[in-house]
Amino acid sequence: MARLVGEAPVPTWRSFAVSAPWSVTRSNAFRPLALTGLALTSIAGYAAFHPLAPAALVGQTAPITLLTTALWVPYALACWLLLACPAPLARGWRRLEWAVLAGGALIFRALLLPIPPLLSRDAYRYLWDANLTAHGLSPYLHGPAWPGYDALRDPRFYTRIPWSNVPTIYPPGAQFLYRLAYAIAPHNVWMIKGEMTILDLLAGVALVALLVRRRQDPRRAFIYLWAPLPIVEFALNGHVDAAAVALITAALWANTTRFRGSRALVGILIAAATLVKLYPIALVLALGRRRDWGLAAALAATLALGYAPYWHEGFAALGFLDTYLTQVHINYGGALLALRWLGGLLNVNIIAVQAAGMAGAAASVAVVVWLRPRGSDSPLPPGEGLGVRSPDSPLLARSGAGGEDPFPSSVSSVVHPPPLRLGPLGAAAVLIVIWLAFSPHIFPWYAAALLPFCAATLAVARHVVAALALGAWLLTGLLPLTYIAYVSDSYAWLYPAMYLVTAVLTLALIARAWPRLAAWRASPWRASLPALTARDARTSRSPLADQPLPDDVPTRRA
Repeated sequence: MARLVGEAPVPTWRSFAVSAPWSVTRSNAFRPLALTGLALTSIAGYAAFHPLAPAALVGQTAPITLLTTALWVPYALACWLLLACPAPLARGWRRLEWAVLAGGALIFRALLLPIPPLLSRDAYRYLWDANLTAHGLSPYLHGPAWPGYDALRDPRFYTRIPWSNVPTIYPPGAQFLYRLAYAIAPHNVWMIKGEMTILDLLAGVALVALLVRRRQDPRRAFIYLWAPLPIVEFALNGHVDAAAVALITAALWANTTRFRGSRALVGILIAAATLVKLYPIALVLALGRRRDWGLAAALAATLALGYAPYWHEGFAALGFLDTYLTQVHINYGGALLALRWLGGLLNVNIIAVQAAGMAGAAASVAVVVWLRPRGSDSPLPPGEGLGVRSPDSPLLARSGAGGEDPFPSSVSSVVHPPPLRLGPLGAAAVLIVIWLAFSPHIFPWYAAALLPFCAATLAVARHVVAALALGAWLLTGLLPLTYIAYVSDSYAWLYPAMYLVTAVLTLALIARAWPRLAAWRASPWRASLPALTARDARTSRSPLADQPLPDDVPTRRA
């Protein structure tokens, strides 16, 4: 590719590999063959769910839970290969690698689809809600145990419906998805599972599109698609959170586009995600801009349209949300659990603890809003605000000549966010973390929303962004263990232990990387790189990775 006059020669993958931590010798065959071995190991693990299913159906879920956690080991090794090892240059090996990654994502899910839900019975509640909607009844008025519903109870599924004494909590968008699956195959839990699996795969497609828009290696999407958490929670348990993750990821992608009506599309996608799970409404604070009337109008119109069939029910259309928010159980979010422990030491009642949690969440959201720039121009460039940039980003001309992989390595693609500034992706990630930290209930499938952000920000490098992403990623691996604690109170210690391990590791990594964050402004090569936009040219805030550049990386000529 031709270069602009006066620009430095285009660096190749060799310019970056020498500075990559834990780098290995480049070989076309190494990474594809290693990923193949890990895929076969994972296939054997997911196939082992079948002989364990009968015991899990009668309440012995510990083996399934431990197996899910064990599957995190080959998955973590696959992530390390994608992040730390050079990609193959030969076209044939690249195609093999893509085939292994995509085939593994499909096979893992296909192995779990024939098994009934084992770890959660929520899919049976979805069937009940769809049954009521199909008969012209509202699921927001009465629970399945209401005597007036005697004729509608299917004896095959009724005993498995959770929370049978309260109305549903799922918003109208989720009800639409249940009704759609019911219309195709009534009283069929496998149709629910299949629908959620399709939405889970669509989340992966949206993540690929987002990564391409951010000029990152699209193979990072398999950090999400190979993760045991969404595979088990969506393909096995059939949770509706798959739709929320897909819509959130699509909204993040739409926020990077500039076509006519793109802002309205962002509003529609945020509203649709809110109609499936309520928390995505907070993403308006991350993706909205000043005078963003298109987003606001589309958001309001979509929400009004979604709740229109239930407008006559008033606040009853929220179901048992008030009960959900005030319940006291062991599965608090990490911050709320710490407040509850502190309240116990000070003899403070639970209502005061929950009020303190709400105040803490509000204060955290206010900090995010303060750190989020509100310009009416385009959002922060891809590398700013919890961003990761590939070596072929706008800061450096794209290579790829001579058949080289256009995304040669993700090792040195980390970009430091400027201090006290959050881009759209970073603000969205922090808002979801706040919701998880202060939620009155944390279930494993809630954390699946973190994985798309981890796919965009994980890196084998010493810096604060990588530490935060690693902490969130580790949490998604530990959360399945809490199924044991939720069944038996004798294992309630798993919740604080899980939060403590994640927090200690994250803080240790941040402490290790903090001097590097403080020194990014003093880097002698930072000012030599071309700015992304006129705004960046004025502020000189477009740094590359915080790790030292090798001597053979050229700089821009004066």
